[in-house]
Amino acid sequence: VDKSLLGAEKRFSREEASEATGLSAKEINELESYGLVQSEKSDKGDTFSAGNVQVMHLVKNLSKHGIQPRHLRLYQNFAERESTVMEQIVAPVLKQKGDDARQKAIQTLTELADLSKQLREALLANNLRNFLKRP
Repeated sequence: VDKSLLGAEKRFSREEASEATGLSAKEINELESYGLVQSEKSDKGDTFSAGNVQVMHLVKNLSKHGIQPRHLRLYQNFAERESTVMEQIVAPVLKQKGDDARQKAIQTLTELADLSKQLREALLANNLRNFLKRP
């Protein structure tokens, strides 16, 4: 997990996001319609977090292999389920008073996200190795 858990991150206007990623406004709208990115209203119009722009970059690169946004909804569904599990683990900590509780929650979420990422990568690598072993 990047440092965005720890505080505010840079915001990009729709135009800046388009310029940074090479995606058209139509493509960004499509990503929003599939729930892969979310804009927020601000005085600059719709803006996107740096995390959303990172997702746009990844989608753009995956599209070079023929993977379309509609195929990526499963990743968003999994991320939502995964974050729900982590939220349930950390919720009791956040109910405690004091800054220490918030720091402990951030530390725990960061650790859980890192372990989860490592597990996903290991499972994917195992599956791909098994695929390559097939006759």
